[in-house]
Amino acid sequence: MGLGLFLNNWFSLFIAFVPTFSAFLYRIKVEEQALIQQFGNEYLEYKRKTKKLIPFVY
Repeated sequence: MGLGLFLNNWFSLFIAFVPTFSAFLYRIKVEEQALIQQFGNEYLEYKRKTKKLIPFVY
């Protein structure tokens, strides 16, 4: 994101941000599946109370 802001170009900001954010979302999905398999209902209860990536938002 810093490069896009530094270049003052919204297109480069978009190109740099979208693939990175998509990769994070995929990684979160894979890790949550592993945690559910390992901890079961205990993790599902924890997941219900907390956000995934951005506190108080998502």
